[in-house]
Amino acid sequence: WRSALEQLALMRGWRLVTYTKSSCPFSSYDVVRNGSISQSCNKWRESVSDIIKQERPDLLILGQYLNPGRDADVLTAGYRKTWRELSEAGIDVRILQDTPTLPFLPDECLAWTPDECVIDRNTDRSGAIEAAAAQGLRSIRLVDMGDFFCPNGRCPLVIGNLVVWRDRHHMTRTYSRALAPFLAERLGFDQKP
Repeated sequence: WRSALEQLALMRGWRLVTYTKSSCPFSSYDVVRNGSISQSCNKWRESVSDIIKQERPDLLILGQYLNPGRDADVLTAGYRKTWRELSEAGIDVRILQDTPTLPFLPDECLAWTPDECVIDRNTDRSGAIEAAAAQGLRSIRLVDMGDFFCPNGRCPLVIGNLVVWRDRHHMTRTYSRALAPFLAERLGFDQKP
């Protein structure tokens, strides 16, 4: 989502600050790698949480990959704890619901079997986890962009003339930029600054 947000920030004169750490969700559940808890993910999350509470941004937009290998209850509890802390700090938060995860590599599928490069949106479980985690939390609003990835419940790799995914769960920069005006609308902003 960074490309879309950069475009919106440029158009509106916003100061955009991003915090990312590969494979480290902004959530209070422990990330386990090779059988051990990733202390670097926990330290990163705590550090970013402290910065956010200190800086008090006008708006915090969270977008992250929901690990399909984790138990739904663990994911829900971890997100809910983190989001509750932000809500209690009075921070206005928009959660960009996760995009579907592909069961194949998009470039290989497009190269070899383009007609089969479509998944059914019903295989995605992220929306239910995010909805459960956000339930009853003031200042937390879910933003679902799923219909731009899966029109009519089907998720193709190419929409119009744009390739949607660059890997199993990241969209292409081109598609992200194309979604900027629609994202602005779903975030609650007018089309024009």
